[in-house]
Amino acid sequence: MKKQVFGAVSALAFAASVLPIAIPSLVPAAQAQAGFVPNAPYVASAGIAGAAGDRHFITVAVAAFPINAVVIECTNLAGVRKATVTNQFGERVAATTAVSQSPEGGMALTVTLNKPVKPGNVLRIVMDGVEQNREGGAMLYRVSALTDNISYPFPVGTAMLLEPVLND
Repeated sequence: MKKQVFGAVSALAFAASVLPIAIPSLVPAAQAQAGFVPNAPYVASAGIAGAAGDRHFITVAVAAFPINAVVIECTNLAGVRKATVTNQFGERVAATTAVSQSPEGGMALTVTLNKPVKPGNVLRIVMDGVEQNREGGAMLYRVSALTDNISYPFPVGTAMLLEPVLND
């Protein structure tokens, strides 16, 4: 009896290890998707820089096609003093910025790039002098982009920053 169980387990282990090599179509397609291959720009990271907590950054990875502008909206955002844009090498990217009222309440920061940014590049948008409608809690930034091929801002992700509540 022990020989039969051992033989069955050995055969099963051998078949499980050899079958994917012999018949690759039986291997799940998930193995082929192990690496992340983006087909659109996306939010790569976000955070708070500086001890004062009024300097936020959002990093957008440009993939698949160039982008001309980035729109950052937040219902808890009351204002931004200034914004700067750099690439993955820390070099400044020429852009104009405008702060306006968001349709959902709060503010929207529109960063219009002087030249389209090509795929394979990364944009880091740093917002200085961030003013909030309320102190502490989560800041959810909705990030969209514009390109020549799409006539409206399309979503590229959400950046969530947790603001500490400062007690006096």
